[in-house]
Amino acid sequence: IGFVSALVGCSGESEILRGRLREAQNEMSELRSANGMLSLKVKDLERRLGETAEKYSQDMDDLRKSLLGQDVDVGSKYGFPMLSLPDRVFFDPGRNDVKTRGQEVLRTVASIIKSKYPTRAILVEGHTDSDPIKHSSFRSNLDLSVSRAASVSLLLAKEGGIEPKLILTAGRGEFDPVAANDTKENKGLNRRVEIVILPGSMAAGAGTPATKGGEPPAPVTPAEPAPGMMKSPAPVTPPEPAPPADEAPKAD
Repeated sequence: IGFVSALVGCSGESEILRGRLREAQNEMSELRSANGMLSLKVKDLERRLGETAEKYSQDMDDLRKSLLGQDVDVGSKYGFPMLSLPDRVFFDPGRNDVKTRGQEVLRTVASIIKSKYPTRAILVEGHTDSDPIKHSSFRSNLDLSVSRAASVSLLLAKEGGIEPKLILTAGRGEFDPVAANDTKENKGLNRRVEIVILPGSMAAGAGTPATKGGEPPAPVTPAEPAPGMMKSPAPVTPPEPAPPADEAPKAD
């Protein structure tokens, strides 16, 4: 009887083990299926990434060819195409008015931007070297960089025909150099205005959410600017006007 009981016990344990084995096999099969689907998704993402990279490279090559001989350097910034305008072509020292040659180049730049990126926003960003302002009406390099960027933005809009709502303007002063400010040549590289081609969704007023019942959208708190970038001062609420003299409260 003891032997039979032992056999029955072993048979029950074997059935439990076979059940666990089947569960493990089913789980393994599901994992293999999921892994196969994941591999297909990875391959698809790799293909799309390769196509995007190839298109971006082709766009950059086309942009360089379009601007050959225009004294404009083509690169990338923040992950987007960027045109760098050296100050030797566009500005006299300490000045913010664009020189004649610079105006001609900007008209060409505006034409290319309108043709290739008609709905894209552009960031016009001014930069300087680290030499302090001495013989100029500007208070600081930051002030000069903002003013130069504004001059370029106005020309792109007025003479280049780019919609003003697509143009964002900023100044970084000496706080975003591309080279050390240790030689005359390097300082020349740092004195520049950059035009960054951004997504159209970053344009002023783009993507305003729809509201119900004609209610205006909720106000948005602006993000803090990057280091060295000027921001608009907060609005100031004017004080209440004083009551007329004849209405002033009388002492008891």
